[in-house]
Amino acid sequence: MRGEGATGGPRAADEAYEASIEFLQGKTRDRKKFNLVFEENCNYGFRRNLWGLKPVGVAVTVLALTAIAALPVLEPARRTTAAIAPIVVPGGLTSLLLLGWLFVVTPRWVEIPANAYADRLVEATNHL
Repeated sequence: MRGEGATGGPRAADEAYEASIEFLQGKTRDRKKFNLVFEENCNYGFRRNLWGLKPVGVAVTVLALTAIAALPVLEPARRTTAAIAPIVVPGGLTSLLLLGWLFVVTPRWVEIPANAYADRLVEATNHL
């Protein structure tokens, strides 16, 4: 096949990378000896999980904002200044959460700890 050369090509290279990564991960499971690898893996996993939950997080915050905004409409007694004040704080906090989901939780935000984890994993080879 074209582009494969003597080593088996891109597929063989991917398989070799995967095998190397699995080997390194298996050899660096000792949390005490490879604490930085563990910490970076936790950071990466946390952000990756938040990225996966982003659609749910956005939907829940939008629903919460809709409910908060609907209170003064559905309950005329909440249209006074004194009754709206307790609604403003939850509405503002929920708005901040929505902005976080939309503008903080991004692929680039996940990529940063992913690269740090990869760097710590490679650095751990010096201690194997």
